[in-house]
Amino acid sequence: MFEEIERLTRALCAEHGTSGCEGDVFKVAKKELGFCKKVCENELGGVVGIFGDLSSKRRILLDAHIDQIGMIVTDIDENGFLHVTNVGGVDRRTLPGSPVTVFGTETVTLTGSPSRSSAARCRRTLQRARIR
Repeated sequence: MFEEIERLTRALCAEHGTSGCEGDVFKVAKKELGFCKKVCENELGGVVGIFGDLSSKRRILLDAHIDQIGMIVTDIDENGFLHVTNVGGVDRRTLPGSPVTVFGTETVTLTGSPSRSSAARCRRTLQRARIR
């Protein structure tokens, strides 16, 4: 059972669902909980999956937000820098070195520490993806 919970957690974390755009990850959650004896939506818009022995005295609750913290691009300047603002709470200390996925005409994942030396590489990547 724990292997199934780990697989479920990894599958859900792999989906993109920035606050306000959780529809796709919500559908995946319902599908991935197919192994449960009962799957339903609650009044707050959450997905609930009940599995195992329903008469058991011992129970485990796995609870998490379905949305992710994200950012929205507000401008791309002439040097290829993305200007962003947060969607949800973003701890800026975690950003350097973190992969960033930019959704546009095509989806592009940028990795590495943001710096002036990487601006040209980011600009070329974004131009190839026709985001600019």
